[in-house]
Amino acid sequence: MVRLDVRPFRAPVLVLGSAPNPLLPEWARDAKVVCVNASGAIARDLDLPSPALTVMSGFMFGDSVANHEARAVLGGLRTQHLVYIDVGCGFAAARRCLRALGYGWDDVTVLSYDQRAQLVLNVAGVDVSTENTKPSTGVLAVVLALLLKGTPVCMAGFSFQNSGHAYSASMQPRHHVGADILLLRVLVKNFFLCTTSVDVSECARVPMWTSAKA
Repeated sequence: MVRLDVRPFRAPVLVLGSAPNPLLPEWARDAKVVCVNASGAIARDLDLPSPALTVMSGFMFGDSVANHEARAVLGGLRTQHLVYIDVGCGFAAARRCLRALGYGWDDVTVLSYDQRAQLVLNVAGVDVSTENTKPSTGVLAVVLALLLKGTPVCMAGFSFQNSGHAYSASMQPRHHVGADILLLRVLVKNFFLCTTSVDVSECARVPMWTSAKA
């Protein structure tokens, strides 16, 4: 069985995606914060706690304009635990890039494609091992927050209808939307999961956390 060597949160968790203008639950600054790729830059701008966990995909080290823009905001950021998805770019190369950028972490877990799928299967009972069923890095971060006993887990800065990222001028489309919606619909049946994003609530039936602010 694949394990994540992180102490259980047992606390409210904010999973912060990269969609522009996230709304925050009123308890966000007292929460454990889980970031996705470069959303630690958004957490910093919102004066949120340093991320307890950041899930980062190797695809972020590609050559697209959006990838370059994401890496450009990583300087000076750090996370307590980095979970690196070893796809697209091996961790050895990514580590050199991150160190050169001044991005830091205390501990790291490197997950292969198959290990990522196994963790989702362990938590949700859903097979995401194929290209059509694999979730986005953001929804994987939600799964890991639930695995670590976050309660509630609130999704902010997620969108299934709008393209683009808060730190990027390019309107990069969102991938894996269908798989994300199907997985979230399973998760809400078994976990205390909520969102501040209206379209996530409408598409995936994730309950809204109504006391939210910009």
